[in-house]
Amino acid sequence: MKLFGFAQGLGKPTYGVIFWATTVIDAPRDMPDAHLAVGSNSASQWWLNGQEAALLFGDRRMVMDDVVSPAVGLRKGRNVLIGAVINGPGLSDFAVRFVDGKGQPIRDLAVRVP
Repeated sequence: MKLFGFAQGLGKPTYGVIFWATTVIDAPRDMPDAHLAVGSNSASQWWLNGQEAALLFGDRRMVMDDVVSPAVGLRKGRNVLIGAVINGPGLSDFAVRFVDGKGQPIRDLAVRVP
């Protein structure tokens, strides 16, 4: 998600801001070995079902899977993912996905806006 362009398109501030992202992940079964893989341009923090899942510190470039959490698990049905991305000077974006214990993407999830 290109947050800088998103905010700019809405006529909102683009620097010195925190972007909040929320989505619902529907899992077809319990997945205890699911890991959250995150990359963000600037620092970010992520929560899954109310529990802290991943932190990325400092001003950084967005690299896919820059941080992979320990197993956070997905439960069958509704799971809520919340992220906060901090943008100082420069661009801001992020990429998030769930991977299994071998680092392979979990492909049978449904994503929806809450």
